[in-house]
Amino acid sequence: MHGIFKIIIVLSIVLSTCCDKNSVTKSIEHTNGKSKEINIDNLLEKKVLLEVSTKLAGMVKPSGELLDIRLYSTGEVDYEEYLSVIDDNGFNKKSKKSLKITEDDFQELKKMLEMSDLINAKTNYLPTISPSDVSTTTTIIFNCKGQQKKIVAKETDTTLNLERKKNAYPESLINLLKIIARLRSDFKTNHQDV
Repeated sequence: MHGIFKIIIVLSIVLSTCCDKNSVTKSIEHTNGKSKEINIDNLLEKKVLLEVSTKLAGMVKPSGELLDIRLYSTGEVDYEEYLSVIDDNGFNKKSKKSLKITEDDFQELKKMLEMSDLINAKTNYLPTISPSDVSTTTTIIFNCKGQQKKIVAKETDTTLNLERKKNAYPESLINLLKIIARLRSDFKTNHQDV
């Protein structure tokens, strides 16, 4: 318990010294007596800009929720992939991965998040096709003008069928989801950890 208080005290001192814009690196003592250098600027600047997850339910394998992408202000992303390994409950296990996307892809995503039709999009989009024994729920969360915006899109199929959504979704929402699908495809072929 004593070590935890040291971490909290040192971290609060470090954070209080970060008022100037110079790069600040401080050490934090861990409970095992070792210390680790951390760059406080990286901690303060790494903000989540976008998070998209998809949940598949019903008569579909694999089912469950999967992180499609979590985009940080640093250009780094986290995402999950299903593994072929099945857990004790019959679900595919997931692997979380991280990488840094290209500057062009990063700027393209940031631009999409500033589109007025995405900012003004509805918070819920209901299925557009007849009910079935499968459902997809995609949740998009992003920051716009200091506020968090959450959009939930549902469909009674294994995908959202974006090509059929031209009259149902804002154009920028369709484009954003297409970019994420392209990036996820690129992740599989060009994966390099951060």
